[in-house]
This record gives sequence, structure tokens and C-alpha cells, in this order.
Amino acid sequence: MNYINDDITSIIESIQTASTKIVDKLKFLDQASSGPTGYRNIHGEDIQQLDQYAHDSIMNQLKLTNNVFCAASEEHDHELPVWTSGDYVVIFDPLDGSSNIDVNSSVGTIFSIYKKCSNDLTECCTQTFNKILIAGYVIYGSSTLMITAFDGQIHKHVLSHQDCWVYIG
Repeated sequence: MNYINDDITSIIESIQTASTKIVDKLKFLDQASSGPTGYRNIHGEDIQQLDQYAHDSIMNQLKLTNNVFCAASEEHDHELPVWTSGDYVVIFDPLDGSSNIDVNSSVGTIFSIYKKCSNDLTECCTQTFNKILIAGYVIYGSSTLMITAFDGQIHKHVLSHQDCWVYIG
């Protein structure tokens, strides 16, 4: 089965656009844009300002696609409606490893894309892993890579110095 269609391509491209914004923020990190927000995520961890920035960047881009029904993020304790007419669900951790930024450790964005299974947000956002259409992550480091898995294959993109995503295999 080939899961890629124009709608899914636009979702992946929206995550790439958000990731470009996130990597730019990470490159020019200052004390004012790091540190805790005063809120905790669903795991009881402090939400860092960078976590919130990454979450907002991804959500803003997903809203532009018009084909995401709902999303769930590690930074929020409830499902987030996006478009009632959307056909897909995106589950993501906007900035995994953000507590390690102060020691210059790699961080990344983790995501999975599902087909909408009903009009119930909770049901859509709690589908089992075997319903995942595409799983992927973006790792921010000396180079920024997006790795996606679908249709039994792994696909890699690298962010160029011109902020363009280039397919590398």
C-alpha cells in the first residue's frame, strides 16, 4: 500500500516548515527564550519555552493544511481540534529532549500520522500503533534531518543551508 497522497504530502511539508522555524530558534537560542513556562506537560515535566514554541510552530503549520482533523501534543493534556473537515490525525512531541538543551545534546520532533477513524477527538488520538500511516522524526543537530517511515521504507531529507528540504534517500 502506498500511503502518500497530496494531503499527507502537505502534512509532511507543514512539519518540515515548522521544523525549519524550530531549528532557526535553536540556532539563536538566548536566555530570554529558554527556561520553563510555569506549566507542566502530560508527564508532569516542566514545559520549556522552546517546547511551547515548537508546539505552536507545528500547530500553526498544521492549521494551514486544511486536512488535519485533530492533533495531540505531549505539551497538552487534551486533543486539539484543527479542521472538522480534515481526514488525518497528527500525534507529536514537538521537542523531545528539550531538558537536555543546556548540555548541547541533540533534540528532535517526533510525529505520527493516522487516518481519522471517527468524529471523536479522543478516539482518533488514541488509535493503536498498527494504524499509523507514517511515522517520523526530525533531529536538530550539526545537520537537520527528517526521517519518515511508510509503506515499508525509510525516507531521509536533510535541511540545506538555504532552508530547503532535500531528499537524500
